[in-house]
Order: sequence, then structure tokens, then C-alpha cells
Amino acid sequence: MKKLLLMGGVFSIFLSLSIVSCKKEEVKPSNSKTEVSEQNGNVENQKIMIFNTTDEYDQLINKSENEQKIELEKIRKQPFISKFEKQKKEKALSNEINDEFLLSILNEDNIVQIGRFLYKLNISEEKVYVLSASKIDEYSDLVAENLSNKNIRKFSMNENVIEVAESGSDGEKALFCKESYAQSRSEHFGPYITIGYASTLNFDCNVVYKAFGIYFTLKATADSFVQGLSWSNLSTDAPQYYASSTGSILMKIEGQRRYKERCGSEPNGYYVMPAATGSTSITMQSYQGSKGLNKYQMMCNFFIYNSTTKTWIDLNTLPNSQGWDMYPPYVTGIGYGF
Repeated sequence: MKKLLLMGGVFSIFLSLSIVSCKKEEVKPSNSKTEVSEQNGNVENQKIMIFNTTDEYDQLINKSENEQKIELEKIRKQPFISKFEKQKKEKALSNEINDEFLLSILNEDNIVQIGRFLYKLNISEEKVYVLSASKIDEYSDLVAENLSNKNIRKFSMNENVIEVAESGSDGEKALFCKESYAQSRSEHFGPYITIGYASTLNFDCNVVYKAFGIYFTLKATADSFVQGLSWSNLSTDAPQYYASSTGSILMKIEGQRRYKERCGSEPNGYYVMPAATGSTSITMQSYQGSKGLNKYQMMCNFFIYNSTTKTWIDLNTLPNSQGWDMYPPYVTGIGYGF
């Protein structure tokens, strides 16, 4: 299985992206992946991000975090409006899909083409609807999730939907591996620091495993925001928390994890991940790929830097931290199967 680990190497690839035009004309199905990717479909005012092959898609997922950001910037320069860009422009970012990578490849109908198939995500129902790209003239049925159209199949987001769709089956029973899929789980940790009257420095810390059918991710995130003051105010109102190097604050995530791929070998203990540091929003990525896990466990601690004492402060030691201690010595985490 291809996966992204902080311990892993960097794969050097070239991502070729094509965009399907939004013309009304008859589509002639083709056995050529390239022809299918480049053909025009009966799609009204709609553009779709197309990965010509599943390997091309997997290679993007397996890039290092910095390289992936570069590729996502290239995507945003294409004549394709992603769900991320549309929501950002309309200032209506939703928590429905709290993942920038996924938002960057989906269009406003939650659809992307990977290889020979179109995939539509229904987040609330945790389902993925699949239609052959050669049937793109039936795009409106895919948007409507019209299962009376026999060309449209439905799968659970917990399944390896790309693998199952390409096998030509209607379910996992046709594939070799019979092991179960891990379920999505998340844990939230939200301490805050009181700064003067009615002013606070707030933290939104999460450890999450999320299955989207075509994309699976195990990670920890830490976001922060100020209430009743600005980041510039922090330098005078609470200089111990202000980091001149970032113009705001400096945060850190420490953690360890273990996981098992479906029909893979058992992990040999825990892997202690390199610390993730940054300013107001940081991520510690443990796993991401196009195939789901069988079981996992990830535990983390979250810190803020004290510029006065030159030390890291464990957010769990703050007066308003709720005193969590779920996975000693880690403040919070998630697990499934172990």
C-alpha cells in the first residue's frame, strides 16, 4: 500500500492534470484512458478535476507535505474551480469536509475523476457513488445519486472504493482481502488562555482518522485563534506567548502511532513521529492514502512556546485545559482495533 509517513521518503513525480470541458456534445466511449480523460461531456456549466490514472492520483497522495502543497497550488491555477476555492471565495468554508487536500480536488458537486471512473462523495450519508467516465453524459444522474440508472454504483466510505470500482464488482466480496475496515473516529481537545479582560487565546486540537472511500487520513491538527484582541495585540498584552518569528504564536505537536493495513503485517510497536511545529495552524500527518486501514492508534500532546522562558508549555497543564489524560503520558488520542 502506498502511504505518506513523516518518516518516509519523497517520491519525485510529475502530476499531469487535465480538465474536462463543459460543452454539450455526444460522448463516444473509449477504451483508451487518455481519450476518456480528454473527452467532452454533457455537463452543464461544470468542470471536473481528472487524474488520468489511479497511479497518478496515488503519487500525489504520497508526496511530502511541502511538495503536495506545491502541486495543489498548480491545481488551483488550472481552469478548474475546486470546492475549496469556491467556498473560500464565497467565505462559506464548511466543516462538512475538513480536509484541504480533498476539498482541492473535488468540484462543487463533490465529484472527481480518478482513472476510468467518476466518484461522487455524499458526506452526510458516508457513501460514494461511482459512474464510468465513458458514461459522462449521465453526469446529472450521478449528481442526483440516481440508482435507477444501472450504471451508477454505491459504496460505503469505509471501503477501498477505487479498488472495488476498478475490479468491476458491486462489493468487497470480489476482492482477495476479507479483513474489516477501520471506522472513522476523532477526539477533540480545546484549552484556552485568558489574557486580560474578556480576551482569550483559544486552541482547537484534534486527532482524527477519516475514511472518504477514495481517500483515508490519520492525523493530528492544532489550530488557534484570538478572541477580544488581535495577533499584533498579543505582543504587548501577552508577550510571553508572542513569537516574533511567526508574527503570532508558535505551536508544536508531539505524538506516536501504530496502524495495520488490511491484510498487512502487524506493527512492531509504536512509531514516535517527528514533532510538527508552526504558527496558528499545524498538522501532524501519520497516514494518508487511497486505501483504508484495518486498525490504528494515535496519541498526541500539544504545546505553545513561551518566548520569555524559552520553553514549551504543555497545553494540558493550562488552568482551562480540562485536565485530560486519555493515553498517559499523552493528553488525547484515538484508537480502533487495538
